[in-house]
Amino acid sequence: MKRYLYTLLFYTLSSSIAAQYYPTDTLQLNKAFHAIVKGDNTYEKQLDFFKAFPSTWLEYTLTYLYSPEKDFDISMSQLASEHCTIFGDSLYLIDNTTYCNKYVNLVIGLNDTGENCIVLQEKLHATMRKRDNTMMHIISKLRKGHQMQFWAFYWSSTAETSWHEEFIRLYDRHRSRYPKECEIMKIAYGIFENGIDYPNLLPHTENQ
Repeated sequence: MKRYLYTLLFYTLSSSIAAQYYPTDTLQLNKAFHAIVKGDNTYEKQLDFFKAFPSTWLEYTLTYLYSPEKDFDISMSQLASEHCTIFGDSLYLIDNTTYCNKYVNLVIGLNDTGENCIVLQEKLHATMRKRDNTMMHIISKLRKGHQMQFWAFYWSSTAETSWHEEFIRLYDRHRSRYPKECEIMKIAYGIFENGIDYPNLLPHTENQ
């Protein structure tokens, strides 16, 4: 299965393939998006969008994939920030456990690859500030490696010049209940906060 997923990603990214693959139902996703933007924001509308929105890093990457190739459809990539804003701000009627569980699992393994992740990261920090008890409980159920993957994405965000105050607040607030988990968070913070650069992932396209 793992080999299949990486093969799928490789061929989707390859310029030699003409067709694009969307693991999500983009028609339903966009329909649910417009339903929330227009009219009353009901629980039913929120649930429709919540279910249609990507659930894993691979679904997210393939749904909002960008390529400079001439025949590549970038319409979904252009909607990534707006969709992430709805996911982060407008699904307040979804219960905390269901919502946070999806958000945590969505970003495990996701790398910050530029603009398509900026809003997702910003809203992740906002969610942590509002629902930190639920978020920490869900994170505590993960294996250590997956916890590190979550915090790697979390702290690598450049939305702020420094996450020091937020780290101190989270660490002090939760270390007595989640000591092992907070040590993993601390290690990830030390490595990833202002500790990585974001290189051009498609360098061969610069001279085309």
